[in-house]
Amino acid sequence: MLACWKPIRVDASSPEVGVTVFDVLNTLYLALRTPVGQAEYAGYTSRDMQKAISTAFMSRCRRAGPREEEERQKGLKRVDCLMGNDLWLGLSRTGADVQEWQLNLASSSR
Repeated sequence: MLACWKPIRVDASSPEVGVTVFDVLNTLYLALRTPVGQAEYAGYTSRDMQKAISTAFMSRCRRAGPREEEERQKGLKRVDCLMGNDLWLGLSRTGADVQEWQLNLASSSR
């Protein structure tokens, strides 16, 4: 996760069962589909980072095929801020707190 993002909280869809893999993946999916506002985009102060985000956005829109323009109209999403890091490497604990985990990604094009 990028440092400017707040932690993502995963809640159990069923309190009797606890947090499931579905809960984690669904919450991550929804978080990454969150639109990026102008203030958040401006927070990426490096021109190189903004260019990489824009490139990832354009690439995602092109992959939408016939829905390319529709996807472009929806604007930047947080998934674009991952800048092509779309290969799932898993989750890892960030320290002694068993409730805090880090998302690990890499670029599949490397």
